[in-house]
Amino acid sequence: GPSGSDQEIDIGTLLQIAMVLWKHVGDLDQAEEYFRRVRKIEPAHPAALDFYRVYYPSKGENQKLLALLRQVEKSPRARSESVRPIGVEIAELAESQNNPEKAIEAWKQHLRSDPSPDSALQARTALARLYRKTEKWNALLDLMKEEIERIPEGDVRARVEKLHQVVEIYRDKLRLDVMVINTYNAILKLDPDNRRATDELAAKFRALGRWNDLIAVLTRKSEMPDVPDEERIIQLREIADLWGERFGNFANAIRPLERILELSPGDEDALARLKDIYTKRRQWRALIDVLAREASVL
Repeated sequence: GPSGSDQEIDIGTLLQIAMVLWKHVGDLDQAEEYFRRVRKIEPAHPAALDFYRVYYPSKGENQKLLALLRQVEKSPRARSESVRPIGVEIAELAESQNNPEKAIEAWKQHLRSDPSPDSALQARTALARLYRKTEKWNALLDLMKEEIERIPEGDVRARVEKLHQVVEIYRDKLRLDVMVINTYNAILKLDPDNRRATDELAAKFRALGRWNDLIAVLTRKSEMPDVPDEERIIQLREIADLWGERFGNFANAIRPLERILELSPGDEDALARLKDIYTKRRQWRALIDVLAREASVL
């Protein structure tokens, strides 16, 4: 067979002819015959790849370009040489051809072959977009959960932010109430005083008519450190309402009403309700106490 140097000359000559036919003569079909021979010797030769990137699309044969690139991607040389990874090129080409399934496969493959932070971020961002586009919600959730695992444990805010995005998928796309509630509870485990999660969880329990759970959430919120008194009073009033109206349990309505009076001694609504409850329950001492307090405010 020819010695190494002969082969070098051989590919060098083939390349020169191919490039002249492509760049100067502009005869792509003839150039292709020579580039094909170049690729027999060196399948991933960059100049040949550049040629086929132009040649196949000009013939409307994007599928062939995809196939070629995927074959090249498997060869060890391709990875180290190209500036823009072939995996990324394949993914973008597949997506531009309206083939999101192939694009998803390509990004996953790219993520496996190059897990460096920048590259992984690019792949994950693209996958998240494609999963939304193709409505693959469970795949998107898996991706989001992996991302949450990557966030340092100390960065509670970032984890909570991501968990709120998980809630949106469960709530708006999959309509899985159980998972919505579980995710809110996961947020509150990380950040017990999270107002947004508390309010949205309360709204969820209200919508589902889960009154015991609603009372528990409202009670917890009424005890949070930074809630202004006006808001605390609104929560305490709702808790008293729920005990009285939903459960007919006036004994349990007493504590939130008494707490309202601690925060706002002249609260007419709480005073009226307590007088009513103590009278019905014949709790005369407590009634005298309320009347005395009312008198001192007047």
